[in-house]
Amino acid sequence: MVKETQNAITLVKAKPMAYGPTALAKLTNTLSVATFVSVDVANQVTAVSGISKKLYDYAKLKGIPVPTQEEINKKAKELQKE
Repeated sequence: MVKETQNAITLVKAKPMAYGPTALAKLTNTLSVATFVSVDVANQVTAVSGISKKLYDYAKLKGIPVPTQEEINKKAKELQKE
């Protein structure tokens, strides 16, 4: 999506009158969001995944009960019904 938006910005800059006065602003906003999602959110998901793994390892080491994947799936299904 980032590349397509960058291409669209190039087109709008070449012929601004053909696309209207707000086209460039809308595409610039879209580019900002797409860049945020592709870079920042991906990094955050990776960080949360690493933290979750460390918490799981700690819980197992200390004998703290950890739900099974089946229990997690069951609870997730129950929450979807609400």
